[in-house]
Amino acid sequence: MTSLVRYNPLFHLGSFVTGMAMERLTRYRQLPAWAGWLSLASIGTVFATGRAIPYEILNNGLLALPFAVLIGRLASSMNPLSSLLGSRPMVHLGDASYCLYILHLPLEVAVLAINEQTLHFKQASWGFVAEAVVFCVVVSLVMFRTMEEPYRRRIREYLRKCAPAIRISTARATDAL
Repeated sequence: MTSLVRYNPLFHLGSFVTGMAMERLTRYRQLPAWAGWLSLASIGTVFATGRAIPYEILNNGLLALPFAVLIGRLASSMNPLSSLLGSRPMVHLGDASYCLYILHLPLEVAVLAINEQTLHFKQASWGFVAEAVVFCVVVSLVMFRTMEEPYRRRIREYLRKCAPAIRISTARATDAL
């Protein structure tokens, strides 16, 4: 039953709709600063409760609204954090995030092997976590550049040739790179 709740897209529909609503809300107006701070406090409070909140509730919506408000606030205002998150390197990391999502578990075997042969960190150490994060992010960036991005371009070109009357939209961040 837990897997059904965790992985069934229908149980994530609320988060999806929340994200779409926040985009519409923040497209033409800026959220007030207090909304960002309130959402940050809410997120911190939920995380401070530890395991008191069941994973299924936490994962499928409890944090959707506070995170949506926080993201909306950051996206709709210009402050140092927004500027940092909107910088070219951070946008590139965001573009490669799907590769990271797909690859982080399969890369676990490689991280363990590299650690065993070179750095010898204990698996529960911060050093091992840093090693795993750096390795997985680098591989994800390489895969994004060499696989995902070229194939996405090819698919777009093919679709443009097949259906010239249909306008194929592209994300601003992807085209800027």
